[in-house]
Amino acid sequence: MLKPFPPVLPPVRAFYPTGMARLTLYDMECAMTATLLEPQARAAPLLRESPVNDLRRLEVTETESDIVITGIVTSYYLKQMAQETIRPALAGRKLQNRVIVLPPK
Repeated sequence: MLKPFPPVLPPVRAFYPTGMARLTLYDMECAMTATLLEPQARAAPLLRESPVNDLRRLEVTETESDIVITGIVTSYYLKQMAQETIRPALAGRKLQNRVIVLPPK
């Protein structure tokens, strides 16, 4: 015996700044959008909140498929430390460590 489909949920109004078009989103669409956007916003703050000054100066570029770290540090240890700081935010993405090591003169 076939079960009936679950009832359709009423639409939820999305909040937009004044002057922007207002779309009607359903609960499922809101949940899917939040799930897709969440992992991309997590990597950059990890380095910005680091207690190590050299790591806070590095740039992080995030896409759906990878995370790229760029900048200059004074040791290979700091380069690896930046990589390991970002690792928890990968969420299946590829990490590219393009940090350059320039020892102090």
